[in-house]
Amino acid sequence: MTAFGWGMLAVAAICALPVFGKWLLCESVGPLRRLSCDLWIALLFVLSVAWMTAATYNPFIYFRF
Repeated sequence: MTAFGWGMLAVAAICALPVFGKWLLCESVGPLRRLSCDLWIALLFVLSVAWMTAATYNPFIYFRF
């Protein structure tokens, strides 16, 4: 496993902690905090999808056809 893989594993382990999960739920907070939590989660989703699609892109995939 590369250093990047170990770093991602460490970030995932920290984000899986119950304290971090309670912070992300934002159930009993004001509307501005709720909006910021929703935007943060949406941003993480978009960045993760972009990272996954960029990692699998190969411009020469159709070269043989």
